[in-house]
Amino acid sequence: MSDLALGTAPATLAALLTAAQGDPAIAEVQASFDSAALTVSGPAALQPFVIAATVRAGRTVLAVTSNGREADDLVADLRCLLPADEVVLYPGWETLPHERLSPRADTVGQRMAVLRRLRHPSTDEAATGPISVVVAPIRAVLQPQVPGLGDLKPVALRAGDTGCD
Repeated sequence: MSDLALGTAPATLAALLTAAQGDPAIAEVQASFDSAALTVSGPAALQPFVIAATVRAGRTVLAVTSNGREADDLVADLRCLLPADEVVLYPGWETLPHERLSPRADTVGQRMAVLRRLRHPSTDEAATGPISVVVAPIRAVLQPQVPGLGDLKPVALRAGDTGCD
């Protein structure tokens, strides 16, 4: 049975992060944050723990993956270690730059929401609050982007609004 069927909250692995931070290798990574360039190599299973330890040290992380599936998996792993609302996916477009097709509206909206939260995090609700980790496939990072998108004010609709003010 799933957690949703039982009516309980999804399990977190935050206690594992506390244990992992005691590992000498992760402690060495944390001690190296102030260096100009930091490259960390290790097994793939270590990646969420190093990223989460970096967040716990007060840093915001951009985690770049080789494809969208890896990005989705990393987001799921990180949401078990960190508050789920602080870990976001910055998706790549489904189209290539030379194609005469537009990306899906929900993809554009998700990208703009991430940029908005990075520039103007809200204190009103967790879903629009500060971000600790942005996970993006390499295609999302390489795609052209118009400056200032994070400064655009989103349209807010609520039940009962008449649209006339």
